[in-house]
This record gives sequence, structure tokens and C-alpha cells, in this order.
Amino acid sequence: MSVVPCPNDPSQDDLLVELEAQRQRIAALEKDKRELERRLEIAVAQAQDHSEALAQERDDLVTMLQVTTDHADAIEADLQRKAEELRERYQFIRHTFGRYISEDVVAQLLDSPEGMELGGEKRQVTILMSDLRGFTAAAEHLDPQDVMSFLNRYLDAMVNIILSYRGTIIEILGDGLLVIFGAPIQQDDDAQRAVACALAMQAQMEEVNTLLQQEGLPEIEMGIGIHTGDVVVGNIGSQQRTKYGVVGNTVNLTGRIESQTTSSQVLISPSTYRETAALLKIKQQMTVELKGVPEPVTLYEVNGIGEDYAIRYDDDTATVICKGSFRLRGGEAYEPILKLLMQAADARPEILTLDLRALEFLNSSGINTLSKFILEVRRHEVSQVVIKGSSQFSWQSKSLTNLQRLMPGLQMEIE
Repeated sequence: MSVVPCPNDPSQDDLLVELEAQRQRIAALEKDKRELERRLEIAVAQAQDHSEALAQERDDLVTMLQVTTDHADAIEADLQRKAEELRERYQFIRHTFGRYISEDVVAQLLDSPEGMELGGEKRQVTILMSDLRGFTAAAEHLDPQDVMSFLNRYLDAMVNIILSYRGTIIEILGDGLLVIFGAPIQQDDDAQRAVACALAMQAQMEEVNTLLQQEGLPEIEMGIGIHTGDVVVGNIGSQQRTKYGVVGNTVNLTGRIESQTTSSQVLISPSTYRETAALLKIKQQMTVELKGVPEPVTLYEVNGIGEDYAIRYDDDTATVICKGSFRLRGGEAYEPILKLLMQAADARPEILTLDLRALEFLNSSGINTLSKFILEVRRHEVSQVVIKGSSQFSWQSKSLTNLQRLMPGLQMEIE
């Protein structure tokens, strides 16, 4: 019995064609698979290479970080050590040299890169030289230790005054002082400050002589010479030993002016006088011949200098003057005048006058300052205190009563 084919069944040729097509598709897929596997293998290899490289970089970075950290720690420790050394050097220089030269010089030596270099510059300064009269004779009655003790007390007082006037102490030669105004910091009032400083130093001699009297020794006096001129100033010396110094004929001339002083004179040269004449009270002038100077030189003896507040000495009278430009406002503003009054009282004059006539007003802080002054001056040997005031500003009667109660001998002069 034979099988009759269905008309819709594919023929054998069709099946063979379809089979061949399937084989080709399978072959193409196999090829794609192999290509994908190759690419995957390459990608895996590359990933491994990158991973190994990243791992190496990580290890290198960890190593570098450790080295850097160690190096940074070492640098920090070294910087801290150097900073400590610099701090100790700074304090040592400031402590050591600050006792002999002004803070301005110390600051320049420490803060300026060229501050410690040798060399100098030419500039105008005012030079002050002082020397004690009669000290050698007084020292013969003292043990060497007592001589040094006295000198230290004397110099301590003088150095404090000099530095308060912003002077630079160049030399301390026994009982003599060499001071300059105008270096290393130059200011318009160098000459004025030098003269004012000299008067303040003379006022302090009363206390110095009190110390001598306590030791049963004769009184001594100090002569001061002042001159303004050009010098070479700067660091002088060698790499092993350096000092801040000054050289020039101006220094020599100042010494010769100082040698002309007698008693407690303050003598100034014509150049210093020209810088300060408007402020000075001149006791006398003299013409002298100085060694090394071809022409006679006129010297001026100063016994007072005016400022916004000033002090003047005339024989047994001390006068403190407040000018109109000095406005007494508030407690702090009165401190300079109080200090000046104490300085005048230290000289122990028979009459101490406070001249307030140029002031526009005197407030409660000013009255308090006067009260402090009177309480302090009672401890000094001052026979009479005179306060001069102006009728332009009112004096409270209560304030006057309180002041006069504090010092019964107080004399008030109102104009």
C-alpha cells in the first residue's frame, strides 16, 4: 500500500535548503561566540594588567605617603627646634642688649635681615654725654663692691630716664654715659628729646645724692654736654664681636662740650640750640675755645624746656607749666603731668609751682590728679606749693577746699 504525500508538506529539497541555512546560522553564531570569547579574554587580561598597575600605584602611594609623613615630621621637628633656638636667641639678645641699648636697636637687630650685618650709615643725630663730678673722691671711701652697687643704682635711674625719652645708650664708661638721639630711628624732635632728657637726668640727681648721704658720703654733681651733627652709625666690630656704635667729629666735640661743664650744668652747642631755641629757657651763654676747633664756640646753659607740659628749674624753685595745647581730658591724659610733677618734687625745691593758667578747663579727673600730687608731695621736703589757675574756667569751691585740706600750706593764685 503506497503513501500519498500531502500537498502542504515541504519537499525534500526544501528541507535540505532549510537545514543548510540553519547550519550557516549556527556557524555564524559559533564565530560570534569565538570572537566574544577572544574579546572577553583580552578584556580580562587588560583588566588584570590595570588591576596590577593600580595595585602597584597604590603601594607606591602608600610608600610615598609614609616617606612624606616621616619627612614632614622631621621637617616639623626641625622647624620647632629652630623656632625654639630663635626664640631663645631673641630673648637672650633682647634681655642682654636691652639693658644697654634701646629697644629700637634690639628690634632692628632682631627683625631686620640686615640688622646684624657689619657696616653703617651717615645721618644727623643729637649726642648727649654725661659725667659725674666728685665721684672719684667719693669712691675712695667705699669698698669696691659698694662702688659698683652705687654705680648700678645710679645707672639704673639714668638708663630708665634715657630710654623713656627714646635715647640709644651707646656706651657706659664707668660713671659716664654716651647717648644718641636719632638712630636707629630718626624723628623730628631728636634734639628736643635729648635736652629734655638731660634736664630729667639732672632732676634725678637729688635722689642719687640722697643715697650718698645715707652712706655718709659727700654729694656729687653731673655735667651734661649735648651736640647735634652728622655721624656714621651702625654695627661696628668683627664677626666675633659686634656693637652698635657711632663715630665722627661730632662725638669728639660733644665730649669737649661736656668737659666745659661745672656743677650741674647742661651745656648745648649752637647746632642743638638752633634745633631747640623756641622751647628753651637759657640761663646763660658763654664763648669758649675747644680743642680741635679753630674758632671759639658759643655754648648755652639750659635750665628749662617748654613742651605741651614742661618743667623749669630756677635756683630753689621748680615750675611745671601746662600749655593751652595740652588738654586735660580723662584720667589717662593726666598721667604724664602727674609723672612730671613727681619728677619736679624729687628735686626737692623750696617752692613748687604748677602753672595751669593756659588751660581751658579742669575736670574732676584733673582735680583727682592734683589730689594725688599733693598727697605725694607731702612726702617730699617741699616748703611751699603754688597752683596758678585761670578765671576762664571755674574752680569748684568744694574742690579747692579739699585740696587745701590735703595741704594746709597750699597757695592758690587765680588770674
